[in-house]
Amino acid sequence: MAIQPPNDGLNGLAPIEPRASVGNMANVQHQTFHGFMTGAPFELAIVEFDDQGRCYDRGQLDAVAERLDVLMEQEKDVILAVFVHGWKHDARSDDENLSAFRVLLKETVQHEQATTSPGTKARPVLGIFVGWRGLSEFGIGDAIVDATFWGRQAAGQRVATGSARELFGRLRHYRNHRLKRAGAPLLVIAGHSFGGMIVYSALAQSLIEAASAPAREMVPGFADLVLLANPAIDGSAVMPICCR
Repeated sequence: MAIQPPNDGLNGLAPIEPRASVGNMANVQHQTFHGFMTGAPFELAIVEFDDQGRCYDRGQLDAVAERLDVLMEQEKDVILAVFVHGWKHDARSDDENLSAFRVLLKETVQHEQATTSPGTKARPVLGIFVGWRGLSEFGIGDAIVDATFWGRQAAGQRVATGSARELFGRLRHYRNHRLKRAGAPLLVIAGHSFGGMIVYSALAQSLIEAASAPAREMVPGFADLVLLANPAIDGSAVMPICCR
């Protein structure tokens, strides 16, 4: 069942793109907004990467980085939720993964408000949707679309070793800066399918280092939670962090 884009008042998303029933999804960006869009209970930024792992539009990443710098200067704590989509998805405004992520952000706002102690201000929720060309062919039959698996896997691997690492590194810097000053930020990074592969490949060294520490001394050094949902990677690749 298709998930319709929520009517949450978000300002900044590109108009829904008309397209033919059959065709190729070009290696182009879908969103032009720089930074965090407002109008909903949460804020949302979309950062897109091309098939070579580079930003389509450097301004998307730079605007997020500038916002993180301001948050550090203001000594402000926020909840940062990051999602990297997988195969057969992208950053179009009506993509099902993007629509579901917006619903999740709204529910996160509601949970934060409901669980915040009286007299304490709820932390703002900022979402970052990482887009790439997970969808390259559409409407031409399951067999042909499924045949794009290997090409999209290779593209995802390039995304993992490209500018996405800079994005994740800036998020880590903000989180650890606030923790060192007794702040209470929250950083969650999730990826599904090839998105899980991208997250794991980009963060593997930090995850392995954290998992290698004694159980009582394990401290998440990169994020408060890294979630890999059905990641498209070999089980042997994650053995260093799940089998101790």
